[in-house]
Amino acid sequence: MSVDSIIEKAILQESDLFKDKNEKVFKSLLKISSPITLEKNAALFNYGDTADALYILVHGRLASISKNAEISAIIKPGELVGEIGVFANSSHMLTIKALRRSKLLKIDGPTFLKLCETNPDLLKEVNQLLINRLRSTLQLIEHKEVKRRCSCIITSSSKIDYQHFFTALNLSLDNSKTLIVAQSQFLKEETNSKLKVEQLFNSLEDEYENLIYIAHPTSDQYWWNACINNADKLYILVDTQKQKIYDPLLKKKLEYETSDVVERNLILLREHARQNIKGSQRWIENYACKNHYHVALDDTASIKRFMRFLLDIQVSLTISGGLFRGWAAIGMLKALYENDIPIDIIGGTSIGAVVAAAHIFCENDYDNLYEFFNKIYTAEERPFRFHRYTIPITSFLSSANGTLALKKLFKSKTIEDLPLNFFCVGFNLTQAQPHIFRNGLLWLALRATSALPVLIPPVEINSELIVDGAINNNFPIDIMHTILENTGLYIGIDLGNCRGIPEKYHFPPILKPLNLLLYKLGLKHYTLPKLNKVLHDSLFANTTIASRKNAKLANVLIRPDLTEYNQLALERAKVRDLIELGYACAMENLEKHSNLLDNNIVR
Repeated sequence: MSVDSIIEKAILQESDLFKDKNEKVFKSLLKISSPITLEKNAALFNYGDTADALYILVHGRLASISKNAEISAIIKPGELVGEIGVFANSSHMLTIKALRRSKLLKIDGPTFLKLCETNPDLLKEVNQLLINRLRSTLQLIEHKEVKRRCSCIITSSSKIDYQHFFTALNLSLDNSKTLIVAQSQFLKEETNSKLKVEQLFNSLEDEYENLIYIAHPTSDQYWWNACINNADKLYILVDTQKQKIYDPLLKKKLEYETSDVVERNLILLREHARQNIKGSQRWIENYACKNHYHVALDDTASIKRFMRFLLDIQVSLTISGGLFRGWAAIGMLKALYENDIPIDIIGGTSIGAVVAAAHIFCENDYDNLYEFFNKIYTAEERPFRFHRYTIPITSFLSSANGTLALKKLFKSKTIEDLPLNFFCVGFNLTQAQPHIFRNGLLWLALRATSALPVLIPPVEINSELIVDGAINNNFPIDIMHTILENTGLYIGIDLGNCRGIPEKYHFPPILKPLNLLLYKLGLKHYTLPKLNKVLHDSLFANTTIASRKNAKLANVLIRPDLTEYNQLALERAKVRDLIELGYACAMENLEKHSNLLDNNIVR
């Protein structure tokens, strides 16, 4: 094998295995080695695999994962991997996965053992390595390895001054474990070299838990490459007010120089929070980004929100469906506002999604939220009045009032143009699978996620039928976990909880009209379920089980007993009761989890 760069040879010569070896031994080791590349999240080997080779990490980061799926160690460039299994002639006791795109040197196990037989000094040093590794393993049992994150923010134009943004990011940092790294801070242009840059990056990653590298399209090539290669996630920074079109050269450069498995995200920057957000989708599509974040330079809250996402400590809120019980969620949001709980991303199903969207529009203002949601409730109040019915071809109700209210309140706003990340869940009857709304017209998504089958018409999207997501996933906190890759703090509001005693029924299997007439006259004694209850419980029997399972995924679960409150029809006199019940339940749970919240929320 030939080492194709000075830096790789320098790293190898400083590695545990190659350090202080004479040139002859060094060349002998290289001769029995071969380079391999491991993409992000790919496994080098799994627990129980045969140990037939050992490896040296040249570039990237690897994670050592125990049998119970916990990360026990982070492997850095120059470190040896898999040597214990080779020398013990046993299977691997750990799984090794790439945290980012990594380059390794693979050394054939049997051939290496033969080389050790002819080089006693090499065998002695390897034995010392094994002893040191065992000591490290014992230490890891007592001290869990800290997860380290490396992000790279790429400015999308060299003509725009982003200094105000990076200054604001620095001001939002309130710990010494995070560092924003710009080339001008650490390296003078005349002294740059690939080796110096790589050594700098390795030393910084040893010192800090979170590193945020800054790269520009015109950056020194060594700096640019190091930022791209060392990043776990990429963030493309766009000034939406000053940039009218995307940079096709930057897009091509990113596609050529970055792996498909490196997550690419978008920061959509504007100067003032009050500036209208529009046209986000074209930026998302042009740069092929997974997630996007809206940041306003004069809005400290939006900057801190982005930093929480960057550090994987964001706070999420998921609200379940529950029809008119949505008023309880209004009371719960009031409690969150009063306790200064930030909400970085929000989503839900059915009325939970409507409440979530109302929260975004009302910007943590409870009085505004109440009035906003009341307009939606008023439109759908007493849904079973005669003029609400339609010819029952697709549904019993026309849903005209509710649909027009959603269009009037949310207008032409799209999901991707919302200042907060948002999703809602529908169910695609045509494909028989969930439909996750993360873009498109907001009012249409809310109309679809609220389309209770049989009662309310389904929504046609791309010639397919979308109905209320509650028939499959009424409490979609599992989807929130998928979006956030199981990071951050999860708050859940479950409006479907009923702890009342199940009613006992009594009636014959054949219900003739005469018997029902006698029942109405009190001459027949039956205990009959109401039609809407049979319909509702039949539709949501499966999702009730799923909701109980999903509830376990919440760090903070707000789940009041709403047995007394009808989901399909609610008297206005009970609205205040529901709000107060939701508020009291939320306050109780926030107090119960106060230590968790205080220790995990960076405000």
